[in-house]
Amino acid sequence: MLYEALKRPFGRQALLGLVLTAVPIVSLLATGYKVLCAATAMRGNYELPEWKNWKQLFVFGLSARAIQGIWLAPAAILYAFIYLKLSSPALDLPAIIFIGKLLAVFLVLLAAAAFFAPASVLNYVAEGKFKSAFSWVALRRAISKEYLIGWLLAGVYFALTFALFVGALLAAAGLGQSSFITIMVFLIYAVLFWFPGITLWTLLGEAWGRAIQAKQ
Repeated sequence: MLYEALKRPFGRQALLGLVLTAVPIVSLLATGYKVLCAATAMRGNYELPEWKNWKQLFVFGLSARAIQGIWLAPAAILYAFIYLKLSSPALDLPAIIFIGKLLAVFLVLLAAAAFFAPASVLNYVAEGKFKSAFSWVALRRAISKEYLIGWLLAGVYFALTFALFVGALLAAAGLGQSSFITIMVFLIYAVLFWFPGITLWTLLGEAWGRAIQAKQ
């Protein structure tokens, strides 16, 4: 339910994550909390989870980052290779054409990571096993119309949030004073990425719950 997902972050339970998400390493707890929000949304529960079982939250957050990193690794490696090629002093026409083809492959890999990485995280949470993130079942659920619709909806929501972030960042930069800008960047990041992150993962979790039911 879009309405439930949109209003979900505005509860007192979400406030602690606003602080945790800004601290390196500790932010994995906040990531784990968002993943937990996805897990509860799969079951149709839109109440914000309690901040407890810190070990589970940390494991969820660390595992989610690892899964995302695995999906992004091929694109990152190819990007590094393209960068080295572009840095070469001997760039002729065949080399430029070759780099153009590599860029097309890079975009495909990046799009695949954007689509399948959340699906892998969701299936890991649903099954409770890391290997489930890369299972055949995860693939079947990911290519379902239920997940596709939820992913597109979450993607539009993320794009709007990111546009707000960029706009707010430019507005802060236009005000001058580096210390003030630093504070504003922190506040903008925390507000525009923590609270919407709960909504984003709620939308994805809800879609994954429907995909599980459809593929049973």
